[in-house]
Amino acid sequence: MKHYLLFALFFWNSIFYSSTIAQQLPFGVGEKITFEIKYGFINAGSAVLSIPSYYYIDGNETFQVLFTVRSNSAFDLIFKVRDSYQTFIDSKGIFSRKFDQNISEGKFKRSYSADLYPEEGYARTLTGEYKIDPNTQDILSAFFYIRSIKFENLKIGSRIKLKNFYRDKLHSLDVIYTGKQQIQVDAGKFDCVVVEPVIIAGGLFRSEGRVLLYLTDDERRLPVRVETKIVIGSVVADLTSYSGLNGELKSKR
Repeated sequence: MKHYLLFALFFWNSIFYSSTIAQQLPFGVGEKITFEIKYGFINAGSAVLSIPSYYYIDGNETFQVLFTVRSNSAFDLIFKVRDSYQTFIDSKGIFSRKFDQNISEGKFKRSYSADLYPEEGYARTLTGEYKIDPNTQDILSAFFYIRSIKFENLKIGSRIKLKNFYRDKLHSLDVIYTGKQQIQVDAGKFDCVVVEPVIIAGGLFRSEGRVLLYLTDDERRLPVRVETKIVIGSVVADLTSYSGLNGELKSKR
């Protein structure tokens, strides 16, 4: 949200992989997270991120991940958003095998789909086949890869380099670890790690400035807040509820 790979072959070497990636995944089937989206001081809508099931692609077990963003009826009069994303993340390598996107933001519309074959080194879309790296992510799977990182092994300013396949091109996607912060949202007060992805164009989170992700400072690395500047201005998405976590949430105060 592409690159959670067989890391001996994939983009990181095996030593970095073993020291940086959590051995037990922070997420699992059944997880559901809901956010309130604010445009300035205005309640603009909501977003839901969920892992409803496992799904097999060519015999490979994946997590089916759904992400929907919807503006509320009042904000529809200003800027109507109806976005949906779906990715299928390899449950062992944590990389993308399939990605679907349907964007409707004001007058901007886009549908996009890609099937990724990392072992063979290519991705297929409606327009053809394109070369990819073994550890390639999509826009959404990259987010779950970030959640799998053990930030206690990183220094502030550390830069994690990923590859992201989107719109028939392989892009660089860097993630910078910026430190820790405690924040209060509707779902409670949490100790968080803060990371800054350098994101390419891709829908609601098409970046025109900094994008900051606040993840719980524990084994779950649950997303608590997303701050971003998008095409319609600055937007904050705050956690309002969560269920079906893959373990205890220890960072809540």
